Amino acid sequence: MRLVVAVLMLIVTTAGAQQAFARPGHLTGTASYREDIALPPGAILEVVLEDVSLADAPASELGRATIAEPGSPPFAFDIAFDPASVRPERRYAVRAQVSVGRRLVFVSDTLNQVLTQGAPDQAEIWMIKVGETEREARDAPAAIGAHGLRLPASFVGDLPCDTCESLRYRLNLWPDQVFHLRRHWEGDDITRVSIGRWSADPDQRMLTLRGGGEEVALTILGPDALALRAEDGTEHLLRAEEQFEDFDVHLPLRGMLTYVADRARFTECLTGRDYPLVREGDYEALEHAYLAAGAEAGGAIMASFDGGIVRMPEEEGSGKVPMVLVERFVGVWPGETCERATGKASLTNTYWKILRLGATEVAAPQGQREPSLILREGEPSFTATVGCNQMLGSYRLDGQALSFAPGPTTLMACPEPLDAWERQLGEVLAAAASWRIDGQTLEILDGAGNPLALLQAVYLY
Repeated sequence: MRLVVAVLMLIVTTAGAQQAFARPGHLTGTASYREDIALPPGAILEVVLEDVSLADAPASELGRATIAEPGSPPFAFDIAFDPASVRPERRYAVRAQVSVGRRLVFVSDTLNQVLTQGAPDQAEIWMIKVGETEREARDAPAAIGAHGLRLPASFVGDLPCDTCESLRYRLNLWPDQVFHLRRHWEGDDITRVSIGRWSADPDQRMLTLRGGGEEVALTILGPDALALRAEDGTEHLLRAEEQFEDFDVHLPLRGMLTYVADRARFTECLTGRDYPLVREGDYEALEHAYLAAGAEAGGAIMASFDGGIVRMPEEEGSGKVPMVLVERFVGVWPGETCERATGKASLTNTYWKILRLGATEVAAPQGQREPSLILREGEPSFTATVGCNQMLGSYRLDGQALSFAPGPTTLMACPEPLDAWERQLGEVLAAAASWRIDGQTLEILDGAGNPLALLQAVYLY
């Protein structure tokens, strides 16, 4: 009998030990931010526990907590992890971020060490607003993140060029996963810039830039070096400069415009960053269109324009801060969102609603067809109308070059203003030389690059 009891006690003890061994560890804490603002609907909080022992290697994840609609800060979290994977001689840290769709809203920007080497098993994480991180990131001490890069940093390098002296790259990366890229063709005096967001694949040691309809992949060689693969398959070094150096960018911009207390702010779609606007250039046209669109006080409306992200003197202080300059106003788009705008519509097989012919705004009169243009692939043919007669014909597309060859047209008598609009549409088709798509809007341009017509994608075939 004693033997049976002893065996049973051994089984119970062993089972308890196995359960204790199998029980996961828990890292608890809070994540918060200092701004007195509520999160928008659809917000997701992610808190990640990582091994950050090696400064020149990507971090490895031990556990993660994902919380949808986290409410109001501070946000409590609980990360389960395997205690057997934690080694006393290694370093572990926890980071947090809040996103809405593909847009990052808040992110932690400091190392929050936990679990070993005297660090606690609870964490209090503070996050900063992504739209306001550029200056903080620029002025903060450089630190190597889990991706293995020392950010913020300016990476520079030259690539071979068949048609020019060299192709010079300047790439700025910030910890909030924003990039600005400038490419200059030495000898040809051609410069192109793009902005967007970067992501890292720790396993492959790859960094990917996404923005403006293109994607660039680089290899992470170390904290201060990247490798860019050229078209011929060779890799070329981009090395971080000793000092981070910002630069102005000028390109088509699209984002959400708001006016609060007579101050205009612009949240750019590709990066999610938020900027004040410079009251210069074509600013008045943008403000007028915003007010004419009937936005509620403080309400956000999509706006697009050719502009610049430029460094301007601070109102208080001796430094400079990034602001947005409106160089050529294009339009405002009530009801549009950044999620839709970051997807680029196709020139062909898209129903393009005509919004503007030259400087003339056009809209479908009551009971009339909508002004539109469709370019069909394969044939290639087009149909166009301002709501009266239907214009048919063919088009020629060669890269960014675009021309139309009108064909048969119905001959109804059109009332005003349709008659005048139809003549203008014919002039646009005759003068068209190139095109440009920004998100869901199309501009038809003449030979000098001046806009002839503005159109919006309504649905895709």
